[in-house]
Amino acid sequence: MSSNLVEDKKKQALNIVIMTILIVLTFYLIFKDIPFHELSSIIGRVNPVFIIAALLSEFIFVCCEGMNLRVLIGSFGKKIPVKDCLKYAFVGFFFSALTPSSSGGQPAQIYFMSKDKINTSSALLSMLVMLATYQIVTLFGGVILFLFNPNLVLNAIKDIIPIVIFGVGANIALTLVLISAIFAKNSIERILLFGARLLAKIRLIRNLQKAEDSIRKSITEYHESAVYLKNNISILFKVLCISTTQVASELAVPFFVYLALGQRGHSYIAFATLQIWLNLAVSSLPLPGAVGAAEPCFISMFSLLIVSDLIPVSMLLSRLTGFYFYLILSGVVSYVGYIALQRRKRMDTVSASEESQS
Repeated sequence: MSSNLVEDKKKQALNIVIMTILIVLTFYLIFKDIPFHELSSIIGRVNPVFIIAALLSEFIFVCCEGMNLRVLIGSFGKKIPVKDCLKYAFVGFFFSALTPSSSGGQPAQIYFMSKDKINTSSALLSMLVMLATYQIVTLFGGVILFLFNPNLVLNAIKDIIPIVIFGVGANIALTLVLISAIFAKNSIERILLFGARLLAKIRLIRNLQKAEDSIRKSITEYHESAVYLKNNISILFKVLCISTTQVASELAVPFFVYLALGQRGHSYIAFATLQIWLNLAVSSLPLPGAVGAAEPCFISMFSLLIVSDLIPVSMLLSRLTGFYFYLILSGVVSYVGYIALQRRKRMDTVSASEESQS
């Protein structure tokens, strides 16, 4: 287990290095031809009220994920404090941002939840339902907003069509896999058993029979929870409403930045349309936080709504308020949460040692 932990830390460090290089290179290429005095002049005119609104919009996005976890895990009989829900949401944000294709968020959340005595099968199902709902809302939202203004979308994506095709295709595939995983007991059991046998072959699992028995027990509990959700549509409807609020708040970030720069003339719907298609295009790319792709795609797409002189600064402020600020904040929350887990583990070890001696 210690070697696995060392490997995980090495991967995280590598992802941080890659992300840092991509950030520096991307922003250098975008801002290298813009005089510093011009850039500082534009930023100096920014209305801080709308920047705060952009930050609050992204905070609502994170809070909605915490609310969904509270609703789903609570429906299985486990009440969790609001502060823990926020912790899991920030952990998910940080590790999703840190890993290619946002693949690390859910495993990290399940790890933290399991350490807080939350049933692993309930945590897994909650994560799958929450992610599937978010994907459904994003995909349907993209279609609906496209129907409202197809010309805006087509003109915006004309220079990045291969990225959009890949991104939309990957999101559709992921949504179908998630939906099938939620209710297909046999499929997910086979996948987990195959994974356990693979890990046993490379000696990461020593007692294969014990692992297989544990998987079968968890899958039974998982399936019972899935059936419960299927028979209680009101819970899924509540999660769907929260996810819709989550997506809508995320899409508001570039619009508030637009207002902060003193621009007027385009509606929230226009910005939401481009932002949701930007998300669909870059969210599945194998880049940590989609860094290196999200920024130039933003400039390409939003040039239809924002004057050319303000496009680089708009991109900078949108990424700062909607991603980088919360990357740092979620990193701090994740670190504090990890330290708390380690302290609790040491205390449990001491207590167990004292009990054995008495």
